[in-house]
Amino acid sequence: RISESTRSGQVSGITKNYSLNGVERTIIDVSETTESDPSLNYPAEAGADPVNVQNVVLHYTATLYRNGVRHYMNSFGGDDRKPSAAYFIDRSGQIYETFDPTVKGYHVHGGADENPRGIITNSNSIGVEVEATDRELPTQAQLEATAWLSDYIIAQYGAQRVVAHPQANTHKGTAEGYNLVNYWRSQNNLPEITPST
Repeated sequence: RISESTRSGQVSGITKNYSLNGVERTIIDVSETTESDPSLNYPAEAGADPVNVQNVVLHYTATLYRNGVRHYMNSFGGDDRKPSAAYFIDRSGQIYETFDPTVKGYHVHGGADENPRGIITNSNSIGVEVEATDRELPTQAQLEATAWLSDYIIAQYGAQRVVAHPQANTHKGTAEGYNLVNYWRSQNNLPEITPST
């Protein structure tokens, strides 16, 4: 167990080291913290359905969290929809697991207007939030961490596709996450995709 204080808002977590394709990475599991207020913990909804993992959905946070992962985790507390993604990647490329990725989170909108095809849903995907905006794009460290994490989710949970958030939700525009997906695709010798693909 580690206790992180730089950019993390005093989050405690369990450090998990993994090797995939010859690359070592650390994932810090902050799903259960040692905070005195248990309401600050960020698990998926109690009793949430398990995920039939088919997709990895890559998101931008759309906000930079200057106080790190704890600030990110606390930012969703007042929303009735309980938005949540199982993974968060900060600007340095550090990967955090915010709750058990085999449990359904809420990172893809399900309404017919926002998700007209209904192919990519919360029930069949794991969400990854990358601390970036349309103006402050992902860093090289984040691109590398996101590509590695996508491969890890494919190997560990059987995901079949890596997609950008707008591929699931039309209201998200045409830019968010495509550079993350295309970096992953380049690392796997796959052709680049565009918003019309």
